[in-house]
Amino acid sequence: MAQNETRACRRCGRPVPRDEGSELCEGCRPSTVSLRGGGEPTRPEGVPERIGGHEILSVLGEGGMGTVYLARDPVLPREVALKVLRPEVVSEELSRRLADEAAVTGRLSHPGIVPVHQFGNDPTWGPWYTMKLVQGRPLSDILQGLRDRNPRDEEDYPTLNLLRVFSRVCTAVAFAHFNNVVHRDLKPGNIMIGEFGETLVLDWGLARCLDAGPEAPRGAVPASTDSAFTRDGIVIGTPGYLSPEQAAGMGSLVRLTSDVYSLGAILYEMLTLQPPVDTGDPDEAIRATLQGRIVPVEKRGPGRSAPRALCQIAAAALDADPQRRYPSAREMSRAIDDFLAGRVPWRDPEVAGNEPWEVASGRWSRRGSDLTCQGGERARMLHAARLAGDVRIEFTLYADVDRTVWEAGVWLALKGKFSLEGYQVRIAAGPDGRIELLRQGVAAVRRLDLRPASRTRIHILVTREGDRIVITVNGQRAIEYRDLFPLRGDGIALSCDDEGISFRDATLQGRGAPLQLTFLALPDKLFQLGQIREARDLYQDLADSHPDREEGLLARYKAALASVELGDRMEALGALRKLEGTALEALIPLGQARLELKAERPYEAATALEEGCQKFPDDPVRIELWTLLLETIDGVERAAQDRAAAMYQELLRERWLEPAETAQVCAEFLRISAALGGPARVRDEAMRLLAREKFGVEVRMECHAALARAGMTSDLIARCREALQETLALGLNLPARDRWLTMLRLAECEMAIGDLRAAKQTLSVVFGGATHPSNEGAWARNWLALTALLENNPAQILEILDGEAQAYASTRSLQELFRTILASAAHLLMRQDEKAVERLALATASVPEWQPVAAVLIGQEPLAPLLEFAGRQSPNLAAELYLLSAEYLTAKRLVSQATQLRARAIQVSAGRALALWLVSRRSLAR
Repeated sequence: MAQNETRACRRCGRPVPRDEGSELCEGCRPSTVSLRGGGEPTRPEGVPERIGGHEILSVLGEGGMGTVYLARDPVLPREVALKVLRPEVVSEELSRRLADEAAVTGRLSHPGIVPVHQFGNDPTWGPWYTMKLVQGRPLSDILQGLRDRNPRDEEDYPTLNLLRVFSRVCTAVAFAHFNNVVHRDLKPGNIMIGEFGETLVLDWGLARCLDAGPEAPRGAVPASTDSAFTRDGIVIGTPGYLSPEQAAGMGSLVRLTSDVYSLGAILYEMLTLQPPVDTGDPDEAIRATLQGRIVPVEKRGPGRSAPRALCQIAAAALDADPQRRYPSAREMSRAIDDFLAGRVPWRDPEVAGNEPWEVASGRWSRRGSDLTCQGGERARMLHAARLAGDVRIEFTLYADVDRTVWEAGVWLALKGKFSLEGYQVRIAAGPDGRIELLRQGVAAVRRLDLRPASRTRIHILVTREGDRIVITVNGQRAIEYRDLFPLRGDGIALSCDDEGISFRDATLQGRGAPLQLTFLALPDKLFQLGQIREARDLYQDLADSHPDREEGLLARYKAALASVELGDRMEALGALRKLEGTALEALIPLGQARLELKAERPYEAATALEEGCQKFPDDPVRIELWTLLLETIDGVERAAQDRAAAMYQELLRERWLEPAETAQVCAEFLRISAALGGPARVRDEAMRLLAREKFGVEVRMECHAALARAGMTSDLIARCREALQETLALGLNLPARDRWLTMLRLAECEMAIGDLRAAKQTLSVVFGGATHPSNEGAWARNWLALTALLENNPAQILEILDGEAQAYASTRSLQELFRTILASAAHLLMRQDEKAVERLALATASVPEWQPVAAVLIGQEPLAPLLEFAGRQSPNLAAELYLLSAEYLTAKRLVSQATQLRARAIQVSAGRALALWLVSRRSLAR
């Protein structure tokens, strides 16, 4: 043939006759037929003219069950692929299977899965369905081209391009897995690659829906329950690619991990250009699969040069044990995407010795990967590894305590063993329960709707990747936070406030530096190493090159920080001015504050930060502004407490504060007041703030709490009562829980002045309005019973304590111990001593921690065990235990012991109003 009568194949370069009308040679042409511009086809002999109203144009392909025709849609002017059963295999079972295939594929609406258009039943040809006409090459042809060293295939499909194809395959299969569908026949021949990179997973004829029922995902379609293709004893799939459980004919064991195995086989072939089981004999291939006779990727052909991470991914997917494979295609897809993005896989950090966790403070016990606090205030365990980059820590938190209030934490980016600088995930239980993320001690994000409880298991996963921190609670994403200025510490720690809190199955993983560094990684590293001038020059170059991008603006700000460190004030101010009117304008006051702090002018720095907080209330930088403001005042406090108190007091006058910030500032102000003048000054400052802040809920609640902690004087109780009533008058502005707490404090004041009638009314409102079970509800119930006890009405005590009993039956809070003590005291008043002892013994039998208290009250032990138990509780709970136990002992006529406990109550509660009143009442009674 003359040279001018041919042209080069666009794919492989081989000659193609010009009169063929194609730019591809025969070997490179798509496996489907396109009729556009090709004239009318010649219908092969035996091909039907019409099926279900569709004009049949030609045969696209045949399989063991059906035939796929090229057809013309009778409604829309388009060509489609029509699948129908082959006449010689038509049966009721296969007809049902074709219908299942159409239904399953039709509901999997994903770009990587061929969409189904129509389904029908032809009188002559039986069930059929149409789908999008796919044009492209199967992956099996491409892999064969690579084996044949086809130059065009080698150019178009290097390993990275094949991995991108594989990632798209995993994504499509992951979508099916999300809908509980297993493909069961994944192989290169069922993956089509389009001319423009489209990747489609084909032939869902063997697909099966798992557990389709009330709990199945929406859209799940059950496979035919009597199908031979779901019963044990039938091998389903393609030898060489099917999983061991499929090879064994165990259809009932096929799960999402079965597809993961097939995906692993495809990845294996991409890396080695050979299937993992390549015998040529299907029976031998099945035996090899069952026996796990797979040569590792790194020991086979081209696989010897494959990256280790990819070899590990393939090996994990091809594990003979389904439990050790990736749980679904989604996890495998993430592993491939991590490799493509240059991210290092998560791995356990290397540590010297056998114990990765070391005790920093407190007492801890270890049992495998379980860490349990045995006591010590602010107990902390520090991990031996130092991880400054990406890190993830996972555990199940379990608080085996009878306290309603407890706290646990996870610390990241710590700068030292006992440092409080870094990120803290705080998990707090009790009335103020929450899960929150703190940055340098300042709350960045919090979830008040998540309140942990004792003796419930909470699965926690904390992940730090780059500038993002994600907290997952019981499988649900609870908190996500992005930090523009990630902290640089490398310490990891666990902490809790007291014994009985366990971090079970605690695991820590990290990963090193990514292959692709972030935009600012190099100058940031120079800055860390102290090469400030070189870092500034590079920051400025990046900022000038990308002036309109966020990365460029951030580089501009960091150039200003470098100038601050170099003492070049004018250069720093010039860089900051260039941020005016940009998306990161909020960085200007932050930079100005850094300048002032460098010049040792903390008050000017605080002014700049306050103005920034006020001007940019919704900007992500605001948390940085607020954090630095508190750090600045903290620095002032170390030099002069009175000046810091004045700064906090001035802040409280600002109306731009967020509610949580207002509460924090008020708490800090009252804390410093206590340091400067003790309880007396706290009472004076709290009453002054209550008089000034008539409508500030946060300030008023902090003041009421401070007054309760600081103790009362007789002349103060009436004023506190008035202040509490003013707070209640805020009505709807007062959240429900704050309302109940305020009323409980009001009831205590009413009891302290001897107005039991008013106290009972107040407590009844709380008990009737609070949710049950709750700390507020139990507190109100017990105090109602206490008022009845003080009125010597034992029948009413028992009636009150039986209220909402079912709701509290399974709780083990100290309020339930208090309930038992009050009920037993009622039996003593009724001369039912044996019943009192029986009730105490019964209640404490299921809670061994309470038995020392019961032993003391019954008379089996002296006071020491009760005092020891109370010493492990918070001051308020300890005081309440002392007071109620004293009432019980009074009913037993053990006056001396009761007096000792009341004195203890006054001591631990710093003069709590209720304690003072009960002591004075009993003194008068004697």
